[in-house]
Order: sequence, then C-alpha cells, then structure tokens
Amino acid sequence: MTISYPVALKQKNQHEIHSVPPTSAAHPGAVVKRNGRKSEDAFLKKFSRQILENLNDPFLGNEALPRAVAMSESQLNRKVKALSGQTLSLFIRGIRLQRARTLLQTKDMPVAEVAYETGFTDPANFSCTFSYEFGVAPSKFRR
Repeated sequence: MTISYPVALKQKNQHEIHSVPPTSAAHPGAVVKRNGRKSEDAFLKKFSRQILENLNDPFLGNEALPRAVAMSESQLNRKVKALSGQTLSLFIRGIRLQRARTLLQTKDMPVAEVAYETGFTDPANFSCTFSYEFGVAPSKFRR
C-alpha cells in the first residue's frame, strides 16, 4: 500500500507539531500548555473584569461587550461558550449573582438595592434567579 505524497507530508508535519512544545511569543522561555489554557484564563479574567466594571448596567450584554473586547458578537459568544461552557448571557448572570452574593454577605443593603446594584431591573426576578442559583432566597441568605 502506498501513501500519496500530501498525506505522508501531513502525517510527518503532525508528528513534528506534536513533538515540539509550543512557546509564547511574549515569553519565549515559557512553555504554553497545548490547549492554550494560559491565554484562555487571561481572556476570561480580562472579560470578567470588564463585566464587573459595568455590572450595574442592566443592558450589559451582546452589544456593548463585543466592542469592549474588540470582537464581533458571534466571535465573543463562541469564545465564551468554548471557554466556560455557558452562553454569554448565562456567564454574565453568573457574575452578577456572585457579586450579589458577596454584597449580601458583606453589606447591610436591602435586597432590592442589591438587585439594582448588580444590574437586575426587577427585584422579583432577581429573587427568583438568586433562589434558583443558590437554593435559598436572598432575604434568607443573609441570616
């Protein structure tokens, strides 16, 4: 059985690619994990920070965030889904709820104020979402 030249070359290149550890252009001595986890973590941290800076904006989402990270909406949705396993809206909601949880634990604010502070426009919706996520109502979470 003979292997055609392009197939043999592809197999040779695949072997060479997998036998040499990749390095980062920014840090030539640092070996980057094969799946690029270092850059992915950096992206998620930067992106999460961008969300936290604009957390009280109830319209934060598919229009403002792609511009902030210089990506198209579909690129950002695909990247967030690939890295976190969640859609963009669920990722944002998760960050909002974690911040709300922190506020409820550390500040003596009414639940409605926490809801508005974290970008929810309706305190009732916030309570339902919080209860679904954490298994307890925000008013009882504090106790």
